[in-house]
Formats: sequence, structure tokens, C-alpha cells
Amino acid sequence: MKKNAHNFVPKKFTPSTIGLIGGKGAMGKLLAKLLRENGYEVISSGECLGMTERDLRNLNNKILHCCDVIIFCVPISVMKHGIPFIVGHDAPRGLRNKLLLEICSTK
Repeated sequence: MKKNAHNFVPKKFTPSTIGLIGGKGAMGKLLAKLLRENGYEVISSGECLGMTERDLRNLNNKILHCCDVIIFCVPISVMKHGIPFIVGHDAPRGLRNKLLLEICSTK
């Protein structure tokens, strides 16, 4: 069986930083608390008073590129628009060796 270089899963993966996009909601806050209690560095983003959509997308884009693990904790109504809607309309690049997860939910 030929190994696909694009889908390589390392035997050991030790993340140093975990990013929570949409981490200001109930699930995101709970997850951030649990991860911090277990020694992980966590960076969260989410809607804040006075923050524009553009500012939020820029912050999400930074999280996407600086964290080893990115967890999308956004409502399914947001996730259905796709990752470019959440992080900006440019195609996400530079995501090799990152783990992307989603815990989207319906409200």
C-alpha cells in the first residue's frame, strides 16, 4: 500500500497550542477550561462587544495559522457557510501538520 504524503498521520503528535474558534460560547468556555486544567495553552476567539466581523475573521485567521490544533466551536448555522466564511475569504493555506476538529451544534 502506497503512503499518501497529503494524509500522513504522525505516530506521535504533541500540540503546544490549541485554538478555539468560537470559544466564547458555553461549549467553547467549558472546553477551554478543561484544556487549560490539563496544561494546554489555549487561544480563544468569539464575538465580543465592539468587535467587527472583519476583526473577528482576522483573529480567527491568526488562530488558524499559529495553533497546532484548531477546534471550531461555532453553531452549525455558521459552519454551514464553510471555513473561508469564518476565517476570511482567501483560501486557507499552510495548514499541513495541524489538526482541525469541529464540535458544531444546533441551537
